Amino acid sequence: MKLNFRSYNNHTRISFDSVKDKSNAQKHGVSLSLAARIDWASARTMPDTRRDYGETRTMSNTRTLQMPTPEEDAVIARGIASDPDTYELDAAEFKRLRRVGRPRLEHPKITVTIRYDQDVIEAFKNSGPGWQTRMNAALRHALEAGCLRDRQAPQEPPHTKTA
Repeated sequence: MKLNFRSYNNHTRISFDSVKDKSNAQKHGVSLSLAARIDWASARTMPDTRRDYGETRTMSNTRTLQMPTPEEDAVIARGIASDPDTYELDAAEFKRLRRVGRPRLEHPKITVTIRYDQDVIEAFKNSGPGWQTRMNAALRHALEAGCLRDRQAPQEPPHTKTA
C-alpha cells in the first residue's frame, strides 16, 4: 500500500510504501512521513542516481526541518532506549561534545569582491576544478617573487587599448 503526503508548503508530494515505512521505523526509529516536514521550497535537492530504484527518487541535504511532535519524539526515544548500540546523551555529555569539521586555520582565507579581466578568469576556470586555489598560488608566487614591491601607479596592460 502506498501512502501519500503533501508537505506543509503544498508544493511537494511525498509517497512511500507503508511496509518500507514500518521497516524503516523499526530499524532506524524514524518514519518516512517526516519527509513531509521538510521545507522543500528552500531545500537543495538532486535526483538520487546511486542505483536504479525503478522509480524517481530525490535526495536533499537540507537542514530546514520541523521538529517532531511530542508523540513522534516519544516513539524516537523508545527506539533509542530499545537499541543496545546507542543511548541518549545526558546534558553533561552533550556539553562535552565538540564541533566536527575542518580544523580552524591559523591564517584563514577571506572573501573579497574583485574584478579581473574576463580572459584571465576564463583561463583559470578552464584549467578545471581547483582553479581558485591555482589563482591564489599564482598571486602568492607574484608576491614572493617581489612583483609587488614597487608601489607606483599600475601600468596599463599591453592588451588594453587606450583612447
